[in-house]
Amino acid sequence: MKEKTIFIGSAKVTFQKNDIAILSEQYDVKVLWFGTQNGINILLNWLKQLFYLLLYLRTCKAVVIWFADSHSFFPCLLGRVFRKKTLLIIGGYDAAKVPEYNYGVHLYPFRSWLARQSCKWATHILPVSEHTANQLKEHISTTDFSKIIVIPNGVSVSFFENTSIPKQNIITCIAAASDERRMKIKGVDRFVELANQFPEYECRWIGCGDEKLVPTIPPNLKIYPLLSEQECAAHLGVSKMVAQLSRQEAFGLSILEGMAAGCIPIISTGNGLEEVVPEKLAILLDYSDLQKPDLKTWLDNYDSWIKNPIVKNKIDSLSLYQRKLKFITCIDSN
Repeated sequence: MKEKTIFIGSAKVTFQKNDIAILSEQYDVKVLWFGTQNGINILLNWLKQLFYLLLYLRTCKAVVIWFADSHSFFPCLLGRVFRKKTLLIIGGYDAAKVPEYNYGVHLYPFRSWLARQSCKWATHILPVSEHTANQLKEHISTTDFSKIIVIPNGVSVSFFENTSIPKQNIITCIAAASDERRMKIKGVDRFVELANQFPEYECRWIGCGDEKLVPTIPPNLKIYPLLSEQECAAHLGVSKMVAQLSRQEAFGLSILEGMAAGCIPIISTGNGLEEVVPEKLAILLDYSDLQKPDLKTWLDNYDSWIKNPIVKNKIDSLSLYQRKLKFITCIDSN
């Protein structure tokens, strides 16, 4: 019989569902989605969560929580009371404080306190990147840094890997944005400008919540709403390049998925994206001193890029299997 593990999620997004899947291979995972973090509903969610924790916590081996916020406070507190392993995954928003984009838990004093207390009580703090870990440390100075272990997000390599699909000179960007704020954070405006710079290449933005966000759509830019994982994999499968030009980014899962699908990565510097790509085998755009990238040369050398063992090694090191092994080590350690 598998040992029980509680999973506290904040949203039914790919990376959280991936973690449930890999944990379920080893443990009997009891899942609770928290829901809204604001208003009167948070009190109802807390009551539901407390009932759930008291029901399962005594018999579980560990609690895994995605993001430090309102929903992590009681799991970390009760985990400490009942002496259970509590793995608190730091995904980026919970490590940030960026007033110019109204981004980050630590802009809000009460939620920041809840997040900081969660970190103090958790047995393991698991940022998805070194960049995120460094951001978090600025806010949790009274917490023991030795329990911070970076465990990168992972990709299902076999799901995105498809060598039978003919590749085209297409640049794909997967970034969910339904307002100007998210457009800026995810760098979609930068991707639109990239499309303007390179009219000879088809560009695709997946994740548009409102086409009015792009008043003038370049002729070579195709815009799609947020698609299923299968549909995104199909778009990446025909593309030779994947772009993510975020101003704030903890990790950049779509870049990793794109590389697994055989896409050369184009990323902005100064965030967690640089930890995802293989050194010297990605197009890095420094927006503090931006030069027009030479995309043609990269595309002309596509075959040598895709065959480079360094690229494969980087992707394999960030697989879901590697993430699972690191989770198991934390949960099963003394």
